[in-house]
Amino acid sequence: MVSFRQAIEQFVPLAEAEWKAIRDRLVLRKVKQGDHCLTPATICKNLSLVETGIFRSYYLIDDREVNVNFFVPGSFATSVDSFVHQVPAR
Repeated sequence: MVSFRQAIEQFVPLAEAEWKAIRDRLVLRKVKQGDHCLTPATICKNLSLVETGIFRSYYLIDDREVNVNFFVPGSFATSVDSFVHQVPAR
């Protein structure tokens, strides 16, 4: 299993002080199958690391689910546009 620090350090190395600042803000959240992390029209406030299982993102178009992405263990899951720009998710 990839740790949060290892996942970040795939992109940028972290000094110990930087890691401590990040670690102190981390919250472990377990998501059960079928639960939603983000719903349409809400603003994404989180960047999530998938530790186990598979995470799916999708849009609703005319009440039909259209898959956008699948996130596997070790990958980050978020609504990039909503998270970065703090706008409502689609």
